[in-house]
Amino acid sequence: MVLPRKLQIEFSKIVQRIADSEGTELTSERIWEYFEREYLGEPGPFALVDHRTLPEENGIRGLEATISNNGILKKIEGRGDGPVHAYVKALAKFIGEDFEILDYHEHSIRRGAGATAIAYVEMSGPHGLSLFGVGMNKRVCSWPPRCLQWVRVICGAICK
Repeated sequence: MVLPRKLQIEFSKIVQRIADSEGTELTSERIWEYFEREYLGEPGPFALVDHRTLPEENGIRGLEATISNNGILKKIEGRGDGPVHAYVKALAKFIGEDFEILDYHEHSIRRGAGATAIAYVEMSGPHGLSLFGVGMNKRVCSWPPRCLQWVRVICGAICK
């Protein structure tokens, strides 16, 4: 994996804190375990249940989505220059906080038919706070799973 630099800095602080509290160096397996727990675990109270995008004027996309908020289904709507941007705007409106995608990186972990895509997103949250989310998906080239991967990454970042 090739973590974006700002995510490396954030995660290295987590690893250092754990190593200091345990008084030992962490193995690569333990580091991966903590990475999974911190960034790939449950995304928090929000989950995308269903969505549909709608073309609008001047390249803007509308999005109507159903999300689960702690198990309760809610309808949200947003507009953006693509479905992911529209989803971020809809979720931000629902939460009542402004979020903006600052950076996005994606690469495959393995080669060939068994490749897995990993995506990293940096978002600005309330009070200029940087938020990071990470998502993995085995279907590298398929748009709907990639879109859902984005959603998982965004939910992970927002819920931190």
